[in-house]
Amino acid sequence: MTILGQPALPGIFCPIESDIHPAVETIENRSIEWLKAGMFLEDRHQERALIATKSAEFMARMAPHSCADRLQIASDWAYWGFAFDDRFDRGPLSKDLGGFVSYATRIVRVLEAPGSALLETDPLVSGLIDISARFAECVTPVQHRRWVQAHRAWLFGVCAEMSATTTPGVDEYLAIRINNAAGEIVTVITELVNEYEPPTAELELPRVRALTEMARVLAALDNDLHSHPKTVALNETNQHNLLTVIAARHTCGPDEAIARAVRLRDRIMCRFLVAGAQTSGLSTDTRRYLQGLRYVVRGNLDWALDVERYRVDGRSVADCFTITDSPTDSSPDPPGISSINWWWQV
Repeated sequence: MTILGQPALPGIFCPIESDIHPAVETIENRSIEWLKAGMFLEDRHQERALIATKSAEFMARMAPHSCADRLQIASDWAYWGFAFDDRFDRGPLSKDLGGFVSYATRIVRVLEAPGSALLETDPLVSGLIDISARFAECVTPVQHRRWVQAHRAWLFGVCAEMSATTTPGVDEYLAIRINNAAGEIVTVITELVNEYEPPTAELELPRVRALTEMARVLAALDNDLHSHPKTVALNETNQHNLLTVIAARHTCGPDEAIARAVRLRDRIMCRFLVAGAQTSGLSTDTRRYLQGLRYVVRGNLDWALDVERYRVDGRSVADCFTITDSPTDSSPDPPGISSINWWWQV
């Protein structure tokens, strides 16, 4: 096994059922129409790249039993999110923390204050305003507020990532990763599109909060594994992911870094499954929400298997690793990482 040249990854533990929304093709076609009408595509190359993200499939796997009309809004947001990532991965603000903080602050305020003139000439922001307005029409004010606040958490995480001048330790990296992969937006969206509303008091229960964080981190770490072969092939090793962070922390080679990363990831998955089985006393909507978190984890894995975004040298993610029913580390003890140890205490 090597991550140099043609990387091969071990099996990824995920004994969660796979599913997809039956209207995925219709939703994809409508999202592509929305993209083209949005006026924020820079060129044909970006258009092809965004369509190749299969964002409709991404959301359809995470919410396979949701309301199709609401899932359409979520799909549009996912395409928009990749467009946002692409702009700031390549654009001048990618190296300008102060400029990005200013831009992010204005985005959040535009969502908080509909009608705000901030960034009114930016077609990318206009697309987000359209999505926000459509969600606001079909969900409760409390739910929409959670969705808006999730953008604040995401952009704060991106700022934290940009501010790192040296390779962070594993603990710090996970604290950043909880937010910078837009995981909170995704978990809130599953609630919105599935037409349930867990009581706020139950969403704030330590076990429910821990399960929500675990789902976000599992998806983010899986993305680290999915994208790593391409990162190596493109020599983008200055971009931090769990593998580079572990390699720096333990002064180890690529094979050991992969093994350590997968063991940590599988250990979190085991805790997610154990804690998620303890649902006594929770409302029906909260139990449905927790089931939705399972689809987030599995849906993200299934979507990545053949998506163009992670292909390298003609090889897909499915060529590099498989999904298995056996963990590489099933220890029930916390991993000794202060930012996440509390997940094992609820």
